[in-house]
Amino acid sequence: MNDFFNFNRFLKVFNYDFKNNISNFGLSALLLSLGPVFCYVIVSLMSFLLAHYSWMGGPALGARLGCFTAISICFVLMFPSKVYGYLTDKKAGSSYIMLPASSFEKFLSMILSVLIIFPAFYFLVYFGMDYLICLIDPSCGNSLIVAAQKASTDLSLSTNWFLNISIFRCVVSMFEVLLAFLLGAIYFKRRKISMVILIYIALCVLISIPTFTFIGSHSEILSRFNDATTAFKFASAYSWLSGVLQFLFTAGLLVWVYLRIKTIKH
Repeated sequence: MNDFFNFNRFLKVFNYDFKNNISNFGLSALLLSLGPVFCYVIVSLMSFLLAHYSWMGGPALGARLGCFTAISICFVLMFPSKVYGYLTDKKAGSSYIMLPASSFEKFLSMILSVLIIFPAFYFLVYFGMDYLICLIDPSCGNSLIVAAQKASTDLSLSTNWFLNISIFRCVVSMFEVLLAFLLGAIYFKRRKISMVILIYIALCVLISIPTFTFIGSHSEILSRFNDATTAFKFASAYSWLSGVLQFLFTAGLLVWVYLRIKTIKH
């Protein structure tokens, strides 16, 4: 018998996880993914009232992008702690620890739920609803998907392509943040969300201090970037380096989650 991974055993723990996650966050995920509908109704109603009962059209791209950003932040902050925050509770978490499955099977089930299934459901429904609203009411302008595609094309054709705003970087960023808050959910017994935010702030401060100190003491380096070609090469190299570091950091978080699941005790 394989103690590391058994497919039938994995299906049982995944089924257990999925049912629990639906119970804990299914309705919230659905309501958040219906954000375009709420955004359309609220913004249109406010516009209608402020315009003295004259129809001014649906929410423009900027308003819908703002709603999407705010709702997505709520999703990322709430989701991991809602579905796996109970693991740090002695009574509720013991049932998970006692599941007849290996640490890797529990880890794989957790990662599929947190990084793939629920985010995919949220984004597919959200973008789908936004697309339908823009299709029904052309006054809203382009849907978020169409606008993102056009922005990506424009950036790739401009001299600022080194910013590398790509689907890959966006996905890695989302994975990084979800894994960070998942770690917070299975590590901290209280203040799971606020503790992770405080850690992120502390890391930013710790990284910023030596970085700006170095730049300040080597100001002559900046003078070399007066040449457009040199600046372009530096920015391109920085983009690739930051992408690699972000990928490694995300992979490290992934390993950390596995080790935490393997060693968690009450």
